[in-house]
Amino acid sequence: MLVSAGTDTYGRVKSVSGTPIVTKFAMLQFLPVYPLKSFYFIGAGAVQTKGIPLFASTSTSVIKGIPLASVDWTSVLIAYIRSIFAAMALLGCVALIPLYMNLTGEHLDQLAMMMVQFLLISLAIGVVGGALTYVIPLTPRREYDIRRFCAEQLGISADPARVSPEISEMLLEYLGSQPQTSKNSRQQLIHELICSRAQLAQAKGADHLESLTDKLLNELNHAEQIKT
Repeated sequence: MLVSAGTDTYGRVKSVSGTPIVTKFAMLQFLPVYPLKSFYFIGAGAVQTKGIPLFASTSTSVIKGIPLASVDWTSVLIAYIRSIFAAMALLGCVALIPLYMNLTGEHLDQLAMMMVQFLLISLAIGVVGGALTYVIPLTPRREYDIRRFCAEQLGISADPARVSPEISEMLLEYLGSQPQTSKNSRQQLIHELICSRAQLAQAKGADHLESLTDKLLNELNHAEQIKT
């Protein structure tokens, strides 16, 4: 029996400007068990595997991205839901064997046909339910706007308020080294938005900074509407 454990990424959600959120899980048999950390995902690195191939092994995935200060519970929930749907679809695939036997002329009794119907329903629910988790929008509009505007200067659609204080400090230092633009320009508004969000990560004046965020988002969205 193949036993596989270690860490891997699951729960890809809230993709904005090509940057999704994923969560690194402790996993067993390729199923997520316990969430460890969420990331603004840039790409996957090398996978380190130890153990006996085809028998028992552990694997650790390296993630390229910006870690969030705390796990994203939407990502965690979706990871578990997708695992359930995947298990249902896998179970439902078992129905293909007796269904093939029935189509080739081998008689199945009533109980067997009921089991086949149950498994086919499980397969349909697993496939449709799993697909829906990828198409239903899960990113609140405010979060979506924050991340897409920040992406214009950061190069990755991340909300600086959700990263660790250490990373937010690095962002503030980076912004401080950039040349200033005119006060009412789009780039300056985005600059102020990133700064206010980074200061939030350091627990500085949360109420004031959230209000400032709303004000800057309104100005940026209004400028876009005028432009279009």
